[in-house]
Amino acid sequence: MGARGTMIFFAGIIQGSKTEKNVHSQDYRKKITDILDEYWKETRVYCPVTNHPESVEYTHEEATRIFNYHLEVIKTSDIIIAYVPEASMGTAIEIFHASSHGKYVVTISPLKHNWVVRIFSNANYDSIESFEEALQERKLQNAFTGFQNSKARKTTMTMSSEELRIFRENEYFKNKEE
Repeated sequence: MGARGTMIFFAGIIQGSKTEKNVHSQDYRKKITDILDEYWKETRVYCPVTNHPESVEYTHEEATRIFNYHLEVIKTSDIIIAYVPEASMGTAIEIFHASSHGKYVVTISPLKHNWVVRIFSNANYDSIESFEEALQERKLQNAFTGFQNSKARKTTMTMSSEELRIFRENEYFKNKEE
């Protein structure tokens, strides 16, 4: 954090479940970055769509390189803010990756029962309006500061030795030839 400000990776639905080579409206990105500019000025936002607006047209090699680059950017960010109005495979991977690297994960999603949203979010807001309200009241900023100051930041990726033993003994994973 420090002098550079809080670094935010801005994830969100791009293609979602579309079967054609097109994308969902990206209008939400301006709305959310405007909210951040107004209520959390000490941030710097990396937006994949701003940096790669024609990514849907990329070759397989280009897309792979850029997606992996974005995963590296997440590792250097402080927070990921993910807009997930419906399931999005790429955003789910980014959320998981951020959480597994100890980043603060904020989702803006009505999918409060979705496992990815439920398990890997430090904070979930059901709408852009509730996200804005949390910033306006400094609830999100204070929660993030508490997270940063916490000595006991745990990741959800850690399995105790007992949980690992149970996992390994599970009948489903045993060799079928035994």
